Amino acid sequence: ARAESTLQQAVRWNEVLELGCSPRAYPASADDVCLIAYTSGTTGRPKGCMHSARTAMATTVCAGLWAGLERDTVTLCSMPLFHVTGIQSGMNAPIYLGMTVVLMQRWDRDTAARLIERYRVWSWNCISTMALDFVSNSGLARYDLSSLARISGGGASMPESVARRLFDRTGIAYIEGY
Repeated sequence: ARAESTLQQAVRWNEVLELGCSPRAYPASADDVCLIAYTSGTTGRPKGCMHSARTAMATTVCAGLWAGLERDTVTLCSMPLFHVTGIQSGMNAPIYLGMTVVLMQRWDRDTAARLIERYRVWSWNCISTMALDFVSNSGLARYDLSSLARISGGGASMPESVARRLFDRTGIAYIEGY
């Protein structure tokens, strides 16, 4: 009954727009904290990294520009959205650019390969352990990965041997960024 009464109180978005109201001035500044990304980093000790609206927006815009991402780009988001790479490169930059995001619920190398094939994924951000698991898949050759043109990531250094195996399997050089 409670859910039903809450639903009856809901206002449809198009009804709100028809009112023609103007929003209040936004009281926050570009230097106010808008995001706290939690990480254990390389130290293994948990910590929250505070990002201002200015730094989050700069990362969002620059990620797309640096990667050459465009509106019709399809990207695979295999990183958790609480991870700074997941939220910024996997979600915020694609939304900002109007891209298609193929979102994985949890990491699985066969699922990733199937999604790349099915949705013709062009760009994929991953961490080195995902890349290692991906290229270690003995059945990887059965998937059509020809749409994939960019693989990048950060969070931990990409071992040269893994980058080489990734290149040998896909023909794509891993782009590492921090």
